[in-house]
Amino acid sequence: MSADTAAAVHRFRVTRDEEDPRVWLAEWVEDDRVHTFARSLAELEDLAGDALALWLHTDADDVQVELDVELPKTLSRELTQLRRQRDELEAHQASVLDRQRSLAVRLVEAEGMTYRDAARLLGISHQRVAQLVKQSA
Repeated sequence: MSADTAAAVHRFRVTRDEEDPRVWLAEWVEDDRVHTFARSLAELEDLAGDALALWLHTDADDVQVELDVELPKTLSRELTQLRRQRDELEAHQASVLDRQRSLAVRLVEAEGMTYRDAARLLGISHQRVAQLVKQSA
């Protein structure tokens, strides 16, 4: 086997069993003769890697597997929206924390307030104000 084959990420198409929706089915995109099934996605990923390693005559550690889970369109759209909202929330949280840090430093250092007074205005603990001021130093 070439080094390119081992380094490549091998995609598996994943669906749910029509007869038992608790079972996930995986099929290698490049050759549908390589397939497996499991009750969880984590187990499926391991088993798909094992199946592919057997097919390619290599160690399972040398095989990288990516699961391409096929879901109904509405569910897939909702999951995509959720991921986007989560990313937006994380970005917003980071922005709020930066602003909080900046104001804590300004209140304590530029305005000469105590940690407790700055904390009261910011709605956080005086210990957190001390951390924020220390971080910015």
